[in-house]
Amino acid sequence: MTTDETGEGTENYRPEKYLSFEGLVVLMNAVGSIFIVAIMAMICVDIVSRFVFDHPLSGVTELTEIIIVGVVFLQLAHATRLGKLTRSDAAYGILMRRRPRAAHGLSTLYDLASSFLLGIIVWGTWPKFVTAWELDYYVGNVGVFTFPEWPIWLLVIIGSTVISVQFFLLAIQHIRDGLAPAPEQPVTGEH
Repeated sequence: MTTDETGEGTENYRPEKYLSFEGLVVLMNAVGSIFIVAIMAMICVDIVSRFVFDHPLSGVTELTEIIIVGVVFLQLAHATRLGKLTRSDAAYGILMRRRPRAAHGLSTLYDLASSFLLGIIVWGTWPKFVTAWELDYYVGNVGVFTFPEWPIWLLVIIGSTVISVQFFLLAIQHIRDGLAPAPEQPVTGEH
């Protein structure tokens, strides 16, 4: 962990060990970023093809819809790890300064509930993945463009599993921080 100009801790983007859970989270984030670049390139090529050659690319809309879902589930664990999820920190920040143990307890509950919720998503998505795989479901129009559904369901399962584990690891860290002895208060010169 490093410190930024405000004195707040920030996580490095480069994992300490590449063959680790942290490395997996960073790799998934990188793949999500590559998917974003691919979407942008695909849309740009479609626009040029549509207006210059009067021949749009087939499947750009369908692939964009599918890839965006995949990107969310690929990159959410990294955002969670870095503490970049959108939330209101005003009350939590005050609680952390005044009652750090209570704040860590609240964060532990939040992280455990989030881990459980993502586990439910994995459990609910698994049958959809199996059905799409076995019955060869696809998106698009036959004869124009089709793409199998199972890869997106697989990304949802993998991403949700990793995010669930990430929330569980954060909960463990909050438990450790909450049980750690309180830091000593600095001594002032007043008597």
